[in-house]
Amino acid sequence: LLQDTLIYSSICYSDIHNETLCMREFLEIAYLEMHEHMKNNSNSLSYTIQDNVPKHLKLDVRLLDILLKSLLDNAIKFSADSKIQIDLSYIEKSEKWKGATLCLSIKDFGSGIEKKYQEKIFQTFCQVNNLYKEENMGTGMGLAVCKKIMDCLGGTIEVRSELGKGSEFLVYYPLSA
Repeated sequence: LLQDTLIYSSICYSDIHNETLCMREFLEIAYLEMHEHMKNNSNSLSYTIQDNVPKHLKLDVRLLDILLKSLLDNAIKFSADSKIQIDLSYIEKSEKWKGATLCLSIKDFGSGIEKKYQEKIFQTFCQVNNLYKEENMGTGMGLAVCKKIMDCLGGTIEVRSELGKGSEFLVYYPLSA
């Protein structure tokens, strides 16, 4: 809880440090780091990178790492014996976004989230019951951290979910020129 609270408090108080990053390598490292946790829940992880995603992108690696691991951690906790899918796509320009945007989707086929909780889950200390396990599964800070990261970067995070069928979190990460 303390570590999550410190991370939440530090976001936006430090400068954004964009670095050049190879997304394929980044996802492979994240997979390896989460592998043991996934194995304990009998989950499998796969990812796809759309052809239009540039090989190297300039982003804040630290914030992207926190974001991805928080979303994967939630997907693992709330979907036992299930597949977790990461999809990465690139939006060059749209009416909503002024410049290029990275779209990250993390989809699980777990317990899902009731409609009435879907806006609340991005608030600090909000927890939703897990259909697969009796105990509460975290601090209620992970998705609040993700939301705060995206607010600081000028992006968004959304959830699509159906109870008993799983959840998909969509992150729109604006890229600097």
